[in-house]
Amino acid sequence: MALAALVATLLPVAGASQAGARPIAVSYVSSSSVYLDAGRAEGIAVGARLRVVRGGERVAELEVDFVAEHSASCRVLETAVELRPGDRVVRIGGETPPAPEARSATPGIVEILPIPPPVRIEGDDLTGYARAPRTSASGVFALGYRTFSPGFGRSSTESLGRLSLRLRDLAGRPYELRARLRAREVTRDGYGASVERRQRSDRLYELALLYDPPEGRFAFQLGRLATGGFSSLGYLDGLLGELRLGRRFAIGAFGGLRPDLTELGLESAGEKYGAFLRFVTARDGDSPYAEILLGGASERSEEGEVSRDFVTVESRFGGGSRWWLFQRAEIDLNRGWRRDAAGSTSQVTNAAISGSLRLGRRLRATLSYDQRRNYLTWENRPALPEEVFTRLFREGGRLALEWQRDGWSAALGAGLERARDLDDPTTSAFVSLLKGGSFGRPLLLGGDLSWYSGGAAEGYVASLRTRWAFRGGHDLGLTLGASQTTLAEAAFGPDRENQWLRLSGTVQLPLRIYLFGEYELSTGDDLDGDRATLEVGYRF
Repeated sequence: MALAALVATLLPVAGASQAGARPIAVSYVSSSSVYLDAGRAEGIAVGARLRVVRGGERVAELEVDFVAEHSASCRVLETAVELRPGDRVVRIGGETPPAPEARSATPGIVEILPIPPPVRIEGDDLTGYARAPRTSASGVFALGYRTFSPGFGRSSTESLGRLSLRLRDLAGRPYELRARLRAREVTRDGYGASVERRQRSDRLYELALLYDPPEGRFAFQLGRLATGGFSSLGYLDGLLGELRLGRRFAIGAFGGLRPDLTELGLESAGEKYGAFLRFVTARDGDSPYAEILLGGASERSEEGEVSRDFVTVESRFGGGSRWWLFQRAEIDLNRGWRRDAAGSTSQVTNAAISGSLRLGRRLRATLSYDQRRNYLTWENRPALPEEVFTRLFREGGRLALEWQRDGWSAALGAGLERARDLDDPTTSAFVSLLKGGSFGRPLLLGGDLSWYSGGAAEGYVASLRTRWAFRGGHDLGLTLGASQTTLAEAAFGPDRENQWLRLSGTVQLPLRIYLFGEYELSTGDDLDGDRATLEVGYRF
């Protein structure tokens, strides 16, 4: 499989289309990350917040964790539906006009129904900037409060604060300071003595100084790094340097400590070091582009024992907005106790390949395959034996078609997934239909349906959505949803049914201040109670 994934990255793919201002899309979705078909060259920045839009409706919020030249990986902050390759990703803040192709494909959504920024999530300016002699600042500071009352005398409240800050061109030089942190406290009542009543959870995700001259031969990052030479690197407390060998090749190395993100301070779980090699071509007119990266990392525990050694191959090819091909593979190199536990010297931990092709002006097809395997580290070895990780092995594929015309957006797809511990694979399908600019108004109407069968359960999830966009960036939305699941083995009956109603709205206040509110009422076997969220934030 590793060889097949590597060969797939090197297959030549022909075709070209209009480059430049093309739409950004999701290229691959893993269990922990969402990958995009755009990166540093398109103005994507680490720590930025993005909005996933399906037919003009906001369905998810992402935060960029890693950026390469023509690709990026994100973590999901909030989602209402299952994300899939081909979903559109738009820039927050509205500074960048829609691409010409997107404007003609969905005029009812882009022009008649402007989608306001998801202000409840901190944002970032992704339009790029010309380096100025003055230091510039961007980011957001937000405070939030949430309540949850599931009934039976139980309740919980959550207080949340977060800061995202970027200071660029420090002292007129190509230095940048990045900081991202979060403070969270949860209080619970009525859950019994076994549940902790008050829980504090503070995180420092990034505090780094970067030097990255646009035409320089050398760049570096120092501090708590949330991005590195490749997406699999993860967080690092240390130093990363990169040497650019001309315009297409670059080599880099890194080293430092593996941070413990469960604590706000600089606690360490061991060491991490490695290197990478990258080849990238520029996007020039209608010419195809390519980006290939080979990297490796070695992780050690605090005691100096082997925790994980792996290599990764990541690549992307594309031709404007007509087609793209994405590949990623992680190969673990097992030594010592890891070789004894796995029974082999190497294994493919994660692998994926996906591609998208525009079949016409309004029709696009996306095909993807991926496999995922949890891996043992020194920290989880005592508590999680190898058979647990073998049981959690997953692989599957999916085919999707997306059509857009005159404000209408429709999607249809199907998938197949199998797990090593289950004899019966799971089949799934989905369909969605949305209309922007309904009745000539800034009104979106639509719905979606997903159903699945196989493995240990079968069922469906359905929703109807509407959203009105007001002048000035305000909006008000309503979602009605229902789900039903039939379990093969269940202690409290095989059928589980749930229904929910969600009302949400955004108010843009003066001085770059926003206010977001959401109320959800749920009933059913698994969801029963009400939730409320209120957040106020300031963008600078």
